[in-house]
Amino acid sequence: MVGSSHRSSIGRILVGGTGERLLSGASAPVAVAPAGYAGAGRAIQTVGCGFDGSQESQRALAWAAALARTAAARLRVLSVYERTLPASLAVGGGLATASINDVLREQREEELARAVSGLDAGIDASETLLDGDAIELLARESGELDLLVVGSRRYGPLRAVLLGSVSSALVRAAQSPLVVVPRAADGESAPQGSTRPRRIA
Repeated sequence: MVGSSHRSSIGRILVGGTGERLLSGASAPVAVAPAGYAGAGRAIQTVGCGFDGSQESQRALAWAAALARTAAARLRVLSVYERTLPASLAVGGGLATASINDVLREQREEELARAVSGLDAGIDASETLLDGDAIELLARESGELDLLVVGSRRYGPLRAVLLGSVSSALVRAAQSPLVVVPRAADGESAPQGSTRPRRIA
């Protein structure tokens, strides 16, 4: 577990340079906790997981589901659809980009529903699809969570975690403790019940 150096004026996590280097070098899930969290004595009742349909987010969801099952906690699976094309433009064939955005959003919604429906029946899970900026919205939602789980972009040299833009920003912006789950190595399956992140002093 990596402790944050301090909180900002709005109560969000600020991680020191040492913590960032440890995150980048870890090959196992790493938890980042706000300053003073250890003394709070707060039980994990609601676990959130950022999900975008990628392999990385699927692995993060498997980890979050295993933790929620072990802790008898609720699981909230959060996905954010960000419109990538302005609705005022048109593309080849006269198809408005508003229509493309609607199709892509619907695909994300179906992907999210499939992921949640595929979880073990004993897990109290719900899904939420949000529209807007992923970093801003996941950081906001983390204020209602006891833990937020996200996937890292991929393995780097020596199978180390390489944080993507969203996970990197959430290390600083999340209002709850954050767990970053690294992508599986080639041929490695998703975790089946391991719920303990690596602790780094």
